[in-house]
Amino acid sequence: MKHEMSYINETEWITKYAVEITLTDQDNFNMINEGLSRMGIANHRDKVLTQSCHLLFKGKKYYITHFKEMLALDGKPVNIDPEDILRRNRIISLFKKWGMINVVNDDRIEHQSAPASFHIIPHNEKHLWQLNQKYKIGIR
Repeated sequence: MKHEMSYINETEWITKYAVEITLTDQDNFNMINEGLSRMGIANHRDKVLTQSCHLLFKGKKYYITHFKEMLALDGKPVNIDPEDILRRNRIISLFKKWGMINVVNDDRIEHQSAPASFHIIPHNEKHLWQLNQKYKIGIR
């Protein structure tokens, strides 16, 4: 069942839905951004990957968000499927497992999608793929 969201108040989003993280090393910021650009829904036939999540720095805090959450924060109408959030949670848990982040509110990533719900393009293969973003931070 999809949940239509046309706008979400930033305060409500932070208190109810956002997954706040801390970086285990400040140098991880660029590595996480680059990694997120290679994680998402893949069209293997056309070699196109649509990025699922973004790293957001807001109010001196870091969050990993699904791109549809970002669109809703900007007041755009979106349909957020529960699978979108479960996929976001799986992606966050990978960065935690790799030791790149700590999750401030672990309870928000308790439920996760199956590992096969998204694709990770290996760094050495990214030149073979078209990497798409449906949201660009800083551009509304």
